Amino acid sequence: MYRVVITGPESVGKSTMSKYLAKYFDGVDIPEYARTYVEEHGFDYSYEDVVAIASHQVDQDMALVGEPLKFVFYDSWMIITKIWFEEVYNKVPEFVDQHIQQYAADLYLLLDYDLPWEEDPTRENGGERRAYLYERYKRELKSHGCDFIEISGVGDVRFENGKRAVEKFLKSRSENI
Repeated sequence: MYRVVITGPESVGKSTMSKYLAKYFDGVDIPEYARTYVEEHGFDYSYEDVVAIASHQVDQDMALVGEPLKFVFYDSWMIITKIWFEEVYNKVPEFVDQHIQQYAADLYLLLDYDLPWEEDPTRENGGERRAYLYERYKRELKSHGCDFIEISGVGDVRFENGKRAVEKFLKSRSENI
């Protein structure tokens, strides 16, 4: 099974890209759980809420171990959760870094913030924060030694760039699509 994480700042098309790639490669799309959690429990979240979100992400990963799937595409993942802990609470539960190391994805697609910002009640980091967080995600991926490809472009170009990145990854593994 190949695990591909779609990551990047808010409002860059992670959810749409994850769904598109899962459909194109006949894989499974794992939606962003933080959005669902905040919509269900309210926007005034606490450290304990983010721990619950991270724990759920770990459970999602563990449930997939051994499943006969070729592709799993994650809309967001533990890297974003780790940075959320750091940015909001200045501390990260130990299990978060452990999970990132032990269950690293095979490929990370870091989506550029070149799309227009779209207002959404669950989004908190527009404007210059998007550029800042993009660089944070990039540094975090590098610090964990993660293989990642930066994806930019608008509309179909963006999807084509994401698709080509996954195809390039497969080719490097000598896999046929």
